[in-house]
Amino acid sequence: EALQGLVYFYAGFNTQRIPDAHREAMIWAYNYTYYIEDYWQNTMTYMKTPIPEGFPCFNPDIPIPTMNRTKAREILIANGDVPAEAINWTDQDWLDLTDSTPVATYNVSHSTWDAWQASADLMVDDFKYIGIAIEDEPMTGTEVGTLVNYPENFHYVDIFFLGWGPDFADPANMIYDAWAGPNALNPLQVATAPEGLGGTPGEFTDFQNDLDAAMAEGDEVTRCAMYEQLQEDILELNLWIPLFSTLEYYLHTDELSNYFYNSWGNVNYWQVKWDPVAPPPIPGYPMLALLGAVGIA
Repeated sequence: EALQGLVYFYAGFNTQRIPDAHREAMIWAYNYTYYIEDYWQNTMTYMKTPIPEGFPCFNPDIPIPTMNRTKAREILIANGDVPAEAINWTDQDWLDLTDSTPVATYNVSHSTWDAWQASADLMVDDFKYIGIAIEDEPMTGTEVGTLVNYPENFHYVDIFFLGWGPDFADPANMIYDAWAGPNALNPLQVATAPEGLGGTPGEFTDFQNDLDAAMAEGDEVTRCAMYEQLQEDILELNLWIPLFSTLEYYLHTDELSNYFYNSWGNVNYWQVKWDPVAPPPIPGYPMLALLGAVGIA
């Protein structure tokens, strides 16, 4: 059985440098299907939401980004980045715009890992068709860490790739560390800074209060409803491009339940439930067993 693992990867936007309309347009211009089916050859799965499928409280009812080039262009037209008649432009017209006077030019900072290079290459190709030029900036992992972990360097970064391997399958462990933690160029922190283009003063505090309340809620139904709303809140801020999560294959038995698969490939132990099923009776089994024993002897 192929199950979603606990390692997730996404592209974050520096919202102090990229306005909301441009972020939203890029989200709808990325070819997720090609990335999963052709590049990864279905060995990974699409991440979809801030609490990915496979986690408790995953919300399948919110708008999940798919490639929709027409929608992406309409966003830029409505924002005034291109004239209204651009609704009738051909693909070549948009490519010509990108080559001459693009709507915007943004860099994408990433390590030289093949998956990140493929992600960046796809952005360069896809965003040409909505008039946005991407400057690919591969670098060492150390250089990326220096850019995304120190606030004094945030102004060098437009788009960046991050991954997160939660150590247990709980929505708090996903949302807090990947979206609200203080240790990196975190999409939500940057988006809601007072000087940010993607949020308003106090918005991060409101989100943090909602997150704290969800983490403290004891009733599981109420808690999941709160996390479902938090997923919707994050998506509405246009903070990220969801990329992929690991797809892992297991041979297991239905008799074992309450077991979470570990993201690091290590052996971890949780309290599990073993519910053995009695084998069906086999006619003549005692005699077969006796003959078998004699034969072995």
